[in-house]
Amino acid sequence: MTQSIHIHFHLLYCRRLYSRPRMRRNMKIVLAIAFMINVVFFLRCKCAVVADVVFKMGEVTSRQSDVDFLAASANDAERRERVGVTRTRQETKEEKEGRRRTLQYCDPYRERPIGDEGNVPDEFKLLNVHVVLRHGDRTPLFNLPVRQEAPLRCDVTTANDPLVTRYVEAMNNSSRTTMSGSVAARLGLFPRRRQCGGGGQLTGVGAVQQLRSGDFLRRVYVTKHGLLDGGSKGNDVAFHTTYTPRTFRSGVAFLHGLLPRANLSALPVHVSDSVHFCRARVHGLPCSCALVGRLNVNISKMRRKRTTRKTETDAVRRDLAGPFDRPANDVPSPGAVTDGLMAFACHGHALPCGGDDGARCVTWAMVRRIWRLVDAITTDDAADFVVTKRSHLLAHPFLHEVASRMLSVTRGNQTPKLILYFGPRHDGDASDDRARHQRRTLAALRVQGSV
Repeated sequence: MTQSIHIHFHLLYCRRLYSRPRMRRNMKIVLAIAFMINVVFFLRCKCAVVADVVFKMGEVTSRQSDVDFLAASANDAERRERVGVTRTRQETKEEKEGRRRTLQYCDPYRERPIGDEGNVPDEFKLLNVHVVLRHGDRTPLFNLPVRQEAPLRCDVTTANDPLVTRYVEAMNNSSRTTMSGSVAARLGLFPRRRQCGGGGQLTGVGAVQQLRSGDFLRRVYVTKHGLLDGGSKGNDVAFHTTYTPRTFRSGVAFLHGLLPRANLSALPVHVSDSVHFCRARVHGLPCSCALVGRLNVNISKMRRKRTTRKTETDAVRRDLAGPFDRPANDVPSPGAVTDGLMAFACHGHALPCGGDDGARCVTWAMVRRIWRLVDAITTDDAADFVVTKRSHLLAHPFLHEVASRMLSVTRGNQTPKLILYFGPRHDGDASDDRARHQRRTLAALRVQGSV
């Protein structure tokens, strides 16, 4: 829900000069290798490519501030005890691990972003950057069967922070002048309602996460490397997003942090109907692959037959049967439970309770066992050849587009210097009704000429 995954593709030029035919030959070789194994290769020629994968998940620490973050709203003694910060009871190792793993996931925006972006050798010059990001913190897609939902806010509070204050003022001013037929008018520039009103909505915390990430990369790419002018021209930046409001709003917040003086309405916005950013009309590759469909069927069958995690899954469901006040067989899947619980934990609210008297509560020890199961299932999928093959097929058109654009830069063609992609992975599993609604939204946007 709150994890931000940033993938950066850097294109750099070496100042040494070599023959152009050799440069082209080596470029093709290094692109093929770098995209396959995600490592860095430098060529002893005119150019080099860096495929730099950076995961922004927040550093895991044991400082008191982290405890305060997870217990910010636990004001009374009973709730503070459930969050595990009271001194009247010794916290178990499993409870500590539950909080630690949760903090790792939550990516609190109070933490200063730390990454390897912009670490370019002195003999290289940065020419082009692709940034792939997931949306910021959102409301859960699944409602847990508990007495009270997590009291989340979908507006942005300034909290005496100049960066956030300028962002809110800029968004309010832009909202007044936005044309009714534009993408911004239909998807919304930023989260401005206190009540979230549904699942999958970008929260105020999520907007600030992206704002700070953009500000961090501003210091790297604008201030340090001079890749972009602080105001930026419309053809210097390309912004790709999907049909969901949370991805578009995440991108707008990121762009404001990256280019606070830019006229965001002048930047081109490309709305994709594919969560994998496959654009057949651009790269000529098909976005519909029959083999992917067959692999999806095989993966579904494999997961139904998988018994390696059945014992752990049954144990977690028995744990949650009490707080959820239902039979163990009716407890939602581990992924759905994690999605719902993180809405409480990542916003500093006490873990939820259930039952007639509200006394049966989810504990941090339960959270640790849930995370252990979810991480194990994820590891199983990552090691599965069929799942990996499907992922490669789905990612190929996008990576082909990135590689083609990088090669275009090496030939001296006019190309945006910074290309942003904001997408929600979960939308790939949307229901048919939801998918039909999204296609209608896209059609309306195209009629208005906004896509």
